[in-house]
Amino acid sequence: MVNERITVVLGFAFAASLMFLLAAWDAQRDYKIANARINSVEAQMESFKNGENAFLKKYDINELKRGYSLPEISGGKTMVNVPIINQYPELPTGCEITSAAVLLNYIGYNADKVYLEENFLPKSAEFYVDASGNRFGPDPNSVFIGNPKGKGLGCYAPVIVNSLNAFFRSQGSACYAVNVANADQKTLEILLDNGIPIEVWASREMQPFKYSDGNEWLLKSGEKFKWPSNSHALVLCGYDEIYYYFSDCDGKKDIQKYEKEVFLKRWDQFGRQGVIIKRK
Repeated sequence: MVNERITVVLGFAFAASLMFLLAAWDAQRDYKIANARINSVEAQMESFKNGENAFLKKYDINELKRGYSLPEISGGKTMVNVPIINQYPELPTGCEITSAAVLLNYIGYNADKVYLEENFLPKSAEFYVDASGNRFGPDPNSVFIGNPKGKGLGCYAPVIVNSLNAFFRSQGSACYAVNVANADQKTLEILLDNGIPIEVWASREMQPFKYSDGNEWLLKSGEKFKWPSNSHALVLCGYDEIYYYFSDCDGKKDIQKYEKEVFLKRWDQFGRQGVIIKRK
């Protein structure tokens, strides 16, 4: 009986020791991952200076990360803890400005999505047909097409950059929005490594893009344009080996994860559009 008790006690002691060692190993692993990512930035920057990446060749990551806290790293997952803001019911087609509100709230502004839409988002639903029967419409690089409160299509990154900068001017803030134009996968992950969330353009739940004849027109330049009906903007806020993580305003209550491969395909198809905020 005594031997059995000793065996049980030793068993508990061994299990407790094992749990402690596993926890210590996990913590050490996460520490090494965090430091490896931080320490690799300088080396990566050298390669970017040699022309491998246009965005981080233009913008210094040490300047972009100023004012941001480092992300949480656990179990090999990097996470920037941004809020989730639902675009519904007020802005059923206003994912772009709602995602912009996520970025603003993350850096400390109590910015309401509807206030941003009503005061800082340029909009146009001006379509017309010329004498030759050609249909012309707004440029998504200049305005939000339609009405975010109802029947709307959307806009591209430059519109959100301009909207955010108009908001910052109204606040007398030195912050400004930056267009993450044509950034690659490595750039997105370096930004996340430094605690910087990114508004990105893709599709709803990363499904293949859908097109219809009614969403096709000419821009004033004469360029043919077609808008994907299931386009979507959301905030990229984390990653691990397999997934990217998002604050998705499309009625989602929790942080969403989508496979890296699928997101990067949609990201490429939508022209690699993104927006970040440079803090004061």
